[in-house]
Amino acid sequence: MKVYSATDIGQIRKMNQDFIFVSSEPVGNLPNLFVVADGMGGHNAGDYASRYGVGVLTETIREDHNFNPVRIMRAGIEAANKAVLAKSQSDPELKGMGSTMVVATVVGGYLFVANVGDSRLYLAGEAFRQITHDHSLIAEMVRLGELTPEEGMNHPDRNIITRAIGTTEEVKIDFFDVKLENGDCFMMCSDGLYNMVEGSVIYKVLCDHEVKDKAEKLVELANAGGGLDNIAVVVVEPYTADEPLPEDAGLNADTQPAADTEDAQPAADAAEEGTAADHDSGESVEQETPVSSDPGNKGENADEAAAGEDTAEETDDDQAGPETGRN
Repeated sequence: MKVYSATDIGQIRKMNQDFIFVSSEPVGNLPNLFVVADGMGGHNAGDYASRYGVGVLTETIREDHNFNPVRIMRAGIEAANKAVLAKSQSDPELKGMGSTMVVATVVGGYLFVANVGDSRLYLAGEAFRQITHDHSLIAEMVRLGELTPEEGMNHPDRNIITRAIGTTEEVKIDFFDVKLENGDCFMMCSDGLYNMVEGSVIYKVLCDHEVKDKAEKLVELANAGGGLDNIAVVVVEPYTADEPLPEDAGLNADTQPAADTEDAQPAADAAEEGTAADHDSGESVEQETPVSSDPGNKGENADEAAAGEDTAEETDDDQAGPETGRN
C-alpha cells in the first residue's frame, strides 16, 4: 500500500482549517484508516473543529472492540459529532463551529467509506468516479432538478453545506462500499481541491506513474488555479505491482458490512467532475436545512501561518511513522 498526503493553506486564507489523518497500519480493529476534515467557523473555531473531531474519531476507533468496519466508523463519527457539539456549546469562542468528515478503510479487498459534508472520495481505475454524495445546498438542488450541474459550478451558494460534524445532536452519515480491483486507487479531498482543479486533470495525475508525489502535485495545481481555499488531499494505492490484490481477498463473517447493518450502500456512480454537486442518485431527496452559510469562509489568525506548510509524504507499509496529521 502506498499513501500520499498533503494539506496546504492555499493562496488566500490566513489559517488552514483542513485536517488529515493517514495510517496504513492498524488503528484499533481497522487494518488502516484515512480521514479528511474541513472545518468551519470564525476565528480559530474551524481549525479546532476539524482537528478535535478527527482526534475524537481516531481515539474512539482505537478503543472499539467491534470488527464491522461500518459500525466502527459510525461509532467514531457519532462520538466526534457529540464532542465537537459539546465544545461548541460550552465555549462562546467556538460557538457555531463544525466540520466535514470523510473516512475510509480498506478491508479484505473492499473500500469502506463514511461521509458527512462536502469533502469527497473519488475512485480512479478504468474510470474516474465520485463515490461520496455532497451534502450541500447546490447538490440537493441538482438532485431535485432545480439546477443543472453546470449551473451549480459557479453558483453563489455553492459553499452552503447541509450536514456537518458538530452542528446537531444527531448526525446523518452516508456509507458506501466498493469492491477494489488491481490498479485502483482512491483520493480523498476537501473542496479546496475539486473547486480549483477539473476532474479530468485530477484523474490524469492519479494515473500518471511518473508523478512521484501525487498529493503534492494536486496541491500544486490547486494553488496554481487560484488557491482560494485550504487544500487537503489523501491518495491511496491499496495494491501495487509488488503487492497485488490477493486472489482470495474477501470479507469474513466479522467484517461483512451488510450482514448485521443496513448502513452500507453501493458506491455512487460518477458525478460531474469538478462541479459543486454530485450525481442524481435516482432517489427522492428531501432538501436538508443548511448548517452554514459559508464553510469556506475560514477564520484568520496570523499565529497559524505555519499551518500552511505541506505535510506531503509517501508511506509504505514497512516504513515507520504510519500516522500523519497536519502540524
